[in-house]
Amino acid sequence: IDFSSEGEVSSPGTISGYYYNEYFVNVEFPIQAYVNGTQMNLNSGWYIQGTNIQIINNSILLGQGIREVITSVSPAIDFIVNSPVTVTIKLLPQYFITFNSPIPVKALVNGTFEEVETGWFNNNTVIQIENYTYYVNNLERYVPMSIFPSTLVVDKPTTVTVNAI
Repeated sequence: IDFSSEGEVSSPGTISGYYYNEYFVNVEFPIQAYVNGTQMNLNSGWYIQGTNIQIINNSILLGQGIREVITSVSPAIDFIVNSPVTVTIKLLPQYFITFNSPIPVKALVNGTFEEVETGWFNNNTVIQIENYTYYVNNLERYVPMSIFPSTLVVDKPTTVTVNAI
């Protein structure tokens, strides 16, 4: 009889009890993990001593253009249950920013000058779009006529539109 307190004895003999040490694993919220190699939702509960738990470092999609990414896991992203443990997961919100522009978009991102592209940006990132003339060649150029928004602090999915002629 394994992992059960019930069974049937069909002949005389000795019944021996074997015990497993179990420890409580406290998880702040269900998260995808490999538990002894099997992918599943890791929930708070009792786990047998020696259970191998490996947190899967996936982003968590919360809605259209909103996700959270794992920045740290304590005690570790991969651990063996040998005592009671609380799994603490730190998350960072990210938002999808779309850049609609006929020219490359250059901006100060948290004070660093770079070319930006449509993609995920961390919460509270400051993006200041630069108003510059883009030269295709010596005879052709694009001049921005409007940029909206020209400055944003990332806190929601946003579309930045640059109109140039």
